[in-house]
Amino acid sequence: IDPNVANARVTLVTHTKIPPEMAYDVLESVLHSRGFMMVKTLDGLLTKVVPFNEATEKIPLVKGAAVVTPAYDEVQTHIVNIQYADAAELATILKVVGSKQAIIDAYQRTNTLIITDTADGLRRIFTFLEEIDVPGYDTQMEVFTLQYARAEVIAQQIEQVLMDGGDTQAAA
Repeated sequence: IDPNVANARVTLVTHTKIPPEMAYDVLESVLHSRGFMMVKTLDGLLTKVVPFNEATEKIPLVKGAAVVTPAYDEVQTHIVNIQYADAAELATILKVVGSKQAIIDAYQRTNTLIITDTADGLRRIFTFLEEIDVPGYDTQMEVFTLQYARAEVIAQQIEQVLMDGGDTQAAA
């Protein structure tokens, strides 16, 4: 047992008795508040208590945002493809949304986020992503072939409309 865990004292104050089925989740939350996490190993037969920043190789890896563990402080790593927003920009923003231990990296080639956080932090991050990763901010371009006008004249007229804020009375 890590000396930092063995020597730590924690006082739990509750209004009712903690049911036995919640004991594991309570212990996990207490450890998380002290910078530790519980990692299942040996196909779930053994649970180790390790510092949060040293446990990344044993954290379950999940593709997508759909399956978040129902626990509160259990840690998972999710690989999430971003459709509309820029993953690198989101990586910076999402660090504020998740828990303080959240690790968020962007793989720009595929516009993918790699997110490691607690279940509660993941739920907050994925709720935020649902709102922010939406169509509408991408740029579209169309090419028009002009038959009876010169491109330079049309460009000047469009620029004038955009610079004047669309004030058509000033042009008249």
